[in-house]
Amino acid sequence: RSSLWGELLSTAAVYRGANGAVIDGFTRDTKPIIEMGFPVFVRGIAPYDSKGRSDVIAYNIEIECGGVKVVPGDIIFGDFDGVVVIPRSGEKAVLSAAFKKAQGEKEVKSALENGM
Repeated sequence: RSSLWGELLSTAAVYRGANGAVIDGFTRDTKPIIEMGFPVFVRGIAPYDSKGRSDVIAYNIEIECGGVKVVPGDIIFGDFDGVVVIPRSGEKAVLSAAFKKAQGEKEVKSALENGM
């Protein structure tokens, strides 16, 4: 079991404009990655690097990550609660529903804070 991701790949990703990484595998160098403020979502942490233990065989292709189909161009959103994949074809409908739900929750929270 080796890490597919670490501080060096995080640094390279930031330099290339990435906002985060979702890895269906393991990471290492956790503390430096947290300190750089680069969100990385992984299965776990393993101290071994991937040199000689894994190879890149393809990129920019359809994959399955955590049991979910991901197609190049999909929108990936992640926070402390997890990661979701939004197919590009459903972008407007999903984002509209998400913003509507968030607004409703904000209104309920405000009402609760005011003694509802």
